[in-house]
Formats: sequence, C-alpha cells, structure tokens
Amino acid sequence: MKIVFMGTPEFAVPTFEMLADSPWTLQAVFTTPDKPRDRMETIPTPIGDRAERLGLPLYKFPSLKKDDRGLTVLRDLAPDAIVVVAYGRLLPPPILAVPPLGCVNLHPSLLPRHRGPSPVPAALLAGEETTGVTTMLLDEGMDTGPILLQEEVAVLPEDNAETLSARLAVLGAGLMRRTLKGLEAGTLTPRPQDESRATTCKLLEREDGGVHWEDPAQVIHNKVRAFTPWPGSHTTLHGKRLKILEGRPFPEAKAEAPPGTILQVRARGIDVATGKGIYQVTTVKLEGKNACPVAVFICGHRIIPGEIWL
Repeated sequence: MKIVFMGTPEFAVPTFEMLADSPWTLQAVFTTPDKPRDRMETIPTPIGDRAERLGLPLYKFPSLKKDDRGLTVLRDLAPDAIVVVAYGRLLPPPILAVPPLGCVNLHPSLLPRHRGPSPVPAALLAGEETTGVTTMLLDEGMDTGPILLQEEVAVLPEDNAETLSARLAVLGAGLMRRTLKGLEAGTLTPRPQDESRATTCKLLEREDGGVHWEDPAQVIHNKVRAFTPWPGSHTTLHGKRLKILEGRPFPEAKAEAPPGTILQVRARGIDVATGKGIYQVTTVKLEGKNACPVAVFICGHRIIPGEIWL
C-alpha cells in the first residue's frame, strides 16, 4: 500500500514513526511551512524535522486550496491512502478524491464529541473521565466524516493537556495501524456520525487563559489542566502575570471571603477563595521567571492573606 502522510505537531509524530517503520510505502510527507526563529533562521515542524532526517520527499505548501501544486504532486504519486494527523489545513475536494482508500484522519476525541481544533483541552474543560481517539474518513466538513475505528481511554486525575495529548498520540498510532490494515483488507465499514451527539470546540487564544475566581474551584481546576502548557491559566500578582501550572480543588470547602481572596499561604500551597469552594495553587510561574513550586515561590515573594488576586 502506498501512503502519503500529512501532519505537523508532536501529536502526529507517533503515527508518522509507525508508518516509517511499517511495510507500507511512505511516498511523501506534507507539513506546514517552517516558523521563523529570527530574521535569518526558521524552525521546522516536528514532522518536517523527522521527515528531513529520513530523507523523505517533503512538501510545505502554505495552502492546498489556493495552490494547485499539492494536488499535482498527489496525482503524480497516486497514493492508495492519505493519512492525516493534525495537519492544520483543510483538504479541498479534489485532494479528498485522490486516494481510492480515502483520506484517513486521526482525531483525539470520541467523535462526534469535540469536533474542532482543540479536542483535548475541551475534554479536560468539561471534566470528562474518559476520552479517546477516532479514525475517520475526511469529507468537506470539520471532523464530520464517517467513523472507522475508535478506542477509549481514562482521563487520569493528574492529566493536563500536554500529558493527555501524549498518551492519545501513542494510542492513536496503534489505532491508525489497525485502521489501515482493515482498509487494505476491505474489512472496515465506515459508519456515519450521530449528529444529535455532536459538539464543537474552538481554537484556543491567549486571552482564554485568564482565571475567573468567581467560578467554582472545580471549574478553575479543569481550566488549569486544560490550558497547560498553552495558553496557560493566569492571574495577576502585584501587577504581573502569574501563571498557575498546578493546583488542587476543594469544592466543598467554605470560603468566607470574596472570590480571589488569599486565605492561607503555606509551603504546600496558596489557598484562594472561589465562587464555590477553595482552590489551592501548588505550582506557579511569574512573568519573566522560571516555574517553581509554591514552597520555593513564597520564599522570594511576599503573599499576604487577605489580598485579592484578579
């Protein structure tokens, strides 16, 4: 089977490595253009870097809709399947029509839940105890194509978006292998998604990370987990942005103070009043400084019970 791979970030690496080590023919790799590091240097994507190391044909078209070169390359290669993992570009209908086995996408959610660009943070924001990975055939919609295979996994209490994404990436590589074997053998039957269960998530932006202390402690905790490492959850300390990297909620604790009020300052954490319960901040990063546990942070910064974080 001849395969073209399309992917960009670290999440796509396990599937790329699976294909590179498989008996299938990896004909070429598509990724997004390098990002500028400075005026003289650029940074390749994680997939681009690995493809270059292996000497694979690599294409970095800014657009597949406005630029026909990608379509020309794919028609010349005539792959049996195109595997797409977090490529970052929608594929136009002429490209979707190229491979006879279809454009097979790996999505880090149990579709139709959390369609869109940030499904892992979305699962954490929702406080879900399980999530998973889905392989599907791409169509013209956003994650709306028919499902091929799915695998569920537990969301661990200590998971954040970074750790959960890493586990889903490895799980997804195995699921993609089984999917391609099934497509090659003709044993998989795509099934339509249940539109009545569909939810969508948006692209995260930097301003999404602000902590609203009037929210319940559990909601704040979900947000801290969902937005680590990016865009990060933050509050304001003495006029500077303070990122909250880790903490723990006490949703049933009583806080007789306005939301955002510092209740206690101890080496194990800073207790903050919320709209419902108390949130204990345990790891922080002050603007311009390194991340550190609260036990270290309070040695160099005066945090006074009764002051209010915004």
